[in-house]
Amino acid sequence: MRSSFVKTINTTSIELSSSLHIGDMKFLTPLSIALAIQQEGAYFTREVQRRHTFYNYDFFTDPLPEHLTAIRHNIIRHNKGDIKVGHINVIGTTGSSTIHIGSLHKADAISRVKHIRHLLDTDHEE
Repeated sequence: MRSSFVKTINTTSIELSSSLHIGDMKFLTPLSIALAIQQEGAYFTREVQRRHTFYNYDFFTDPLPEHLTAIRHNIIRHNKGDIKVGHINVIGTTGSSTIHIGSLHKADAISRVKHIRHLLDTDHEE
C-alpha cells in the first residue's frame, strides 16, 4: 500500500453527483441522470414541464450495454515510495465524475443526459 500526499487542492465547483474523495476506496459507483431542455424565448409552461419528464423517455430506463469480459493480466508493479503532488487545480467536475486521491479497486460510473432543444418556427414570415 502506498500513501498519497497532496499539498493543496483548488476546485471551483463540484456539481451533479460529482465528488472529491481523499483516501482509499474499494468501490465507486456515482450515478447522474439529467434532462436538459433549451427553448428559444426561455418561457416554460406547465405543459412543457409535463411533457418532458424522465418517464417519457426510454433513454433513461433502457438497459446499459454489458461491460466487456474482464481480461486477466499478469502485472508486475514496481511501486517505489509514496505518491507526492504539490498542487492540483480543477476548474470543475460534473455529471457523475470524481476527483480521487488514493487507491481505488473498482469504479462503475453512469451518466445519462438527454438534451432537447426547442427552436422558434422561422418558416412563417410576415
